[in-house]
Amino acid sequence: MNISMQKYKNAFSLVELLVVIAIIGILSTLIIYLSIDQKNKKDVESAANVAAARIREAQVAALAGHQQTPGSIPCLFRVIWGGNTITVQYLGKDSSGACGSVVTTMLSETLPSNVAFANGGAIDYSLPHASLAGNATVVLQKGSYSAVVCPSTNGSIEVYKNTNVCP
Repeated sequence: MNISMQKYKNAFSLVELLVVIAIIGILSTLIIYLSIDQKNKKDVESAANVAAARIREAQVAALAGHQQTPGSIPCLFRVIWGGNTITVQYLGKDSSGACGSVVTTMLSETLPSNVAFANGGAIDYSLPHASLAGNATVVLQKGSYSAVVCPSTNGSIEVYKNTNVCP
């Protein structure tokens, strides 16, 4: 009888095993949640950098006065965003001289990884100095994480992470 009692004293009880399993489950859930949050953060940051690059492309094209459509005179470059798509358009003048009579889509890109714009809008860079018509805020969001692209009339285009407003 002493041998069997000694045998049971060296083993774990069912309650102890359940506590350990519960702790492992809680820690696993926490790790999975944090990794998903980090993935959302990286996806939004990447998409914000893509949006900023497309805005810079329009700005540089306006500064250089690129002619996208033969026979037209460039007057402005427009960036349009909404949903999960960002589009850069060339607007030119035809022989009548009206700006916007020639419209060519330079590129249209879908944001990766289910990131979406929290707002829709458009900005224009007019020629010859790539003047920005007003200030615009481009907000991107996925899950609880957001980032904002802030083009400014002074020519800078900044990306701010974990916020939805330009400073």
